[in-house]
Amino acid sequence: MRPCGEDNVWEVCMISNLRGERCRQDLSQDELAEKLGVSSASIRQWESGTTRPSASNLLAMSDLFQCSVDYLLGRTDERKGVYTPV
Repeated sequence: MRPCGEDNVWEVCMISNLRGERCRQDLSQDELAEKLGVSSASIRQWESGTTRPSASNLLAMSDLFQCSVDYLLGRTDERKGVYTPV
């Protein structure tokens, strides 16, 4: 299921989901950056669509937010995936 459609519309969903999960956890961009070990500028760039997070950063956010990478990428509207982090 691709709730966000095709082409680069998924990128809008990814940006929205990243920002939404950060806000749901009541984290500022600076706080999220610290938890992930990246710069605040990286978080701002991801949320503005200027750059995309790496696979390792997507996995780290998935663990932190307790949601699937597919959800973060806008590939599904289901927050939880089959995988549960250990």
